[in-house]
Amino acid sequence: MSGPEPNSEYSVKTTIAKKEIEINAMTPALAVADESPTRYLQQLNLLTMTRHLSMLLMEAQKHRGTSMAVLEGDSAFEPQVLHEHSIIQRLIDVLSHLNKNHCRANLQKKWQDIEKDWQSLIHNWRNDTVIANFEFHSHIIESMVKLIWELAGEADYFSLVYEQSAVAAGGDLKSALFYSEKNHELLIQISLKLIPEMLENIAKLRGLATHASVRGYCDGVTQSHFSYLLQSLNLNKEKLRLVSRSLQHDALRAVPSLPSILLHEHKLDQLQLMIQNKIMNNEEISVKGLYIFNFATEIIDVYSQIIRDAITAFQRRLEYALLK
Repeated sequence: MSGPEPNSEYSVKTTIAKKEIEINAMTPALAVADESPTRYLQQLNLLTMTRHLSMLLMEAQKHRGTSMAVLEGDSAFEPQVLHEHSIIQRLIDVLSHLNKNHCRANLQKKWQDIEKDWQSLIHNWRNDTVIANFEFHSHIIESMVKLIWELAGEADYFSLVYEQSAVAAGGDLKSALFYSEKNHELLIQISLKLIPEMLENIAKLRGLATHASVRGYCDGVTQSHFSYLLQSLNLNKEKLRLVSRSLQHDALRAVPSLPSILLHEHKLDQLQLMIQNKIMNNEEISVKGLYIFNFATEIIDVYSQIIRDAITAFQRRLEYALLK
């Protein structure tokens, strides 16, 4: 009676062990594949909230300037204030939905505080002084800017891992908008940190300059605000120049509004000179409030295009990562 061959049991165990090793080796890859759609949706939701929050930021800044003019007595701005109310409420509704369903608890709380403060402002702004209205708006807008920074910190937009795999596979770098990881981080810093901070300083200048123009003179408190903001804006411009110089061609191509932005800086210089010479240091202001509001708004619109273009680039990277 012959029994099993001496090495048969060993061979079976070895085969099983090998299969287990193969399965275990495959598990991480399978897990990554399974997590990819979930991660895509998480990143897309963060990006969508960032986009809408930046839109709300611009509208809140307009509301600050127009409401200051109304409080100063210029009824020509009244229709625009009411228009801003409607736009802002729609954006708040969208952001509240996104926040409730897709954000972490710490970000949810920060958004809820912004929403609560804004509703308080809307109900009471007509009873405020011009400067109190300016300060309360500025507090809320600063909270929005900080929340944009935090949303950027939460995101990675499928950057390095997918860049390497696309390059290895010979992917189309132009259509995929792939650029170095360092440049990706620089673009996030420029579009979601430096530009929002810079735009807020320009928007504050717009609100104060419109207010002073409607009043017809610039008091000491407003002069002090102007001095600080003009200095801050010069620092913003220098930071933007320095960081932009580090970007490579592919990254500049991904955000088409960025290379041309320095060509528009002369208009920002004109705004600063106008505020210094015709408003801040002029006993009797002759510049019309509506003119300076519109002039500053054109500048803000040019710079804000960088935010929109960058978010579009980040979204295209996400989509490429999902479909590759």
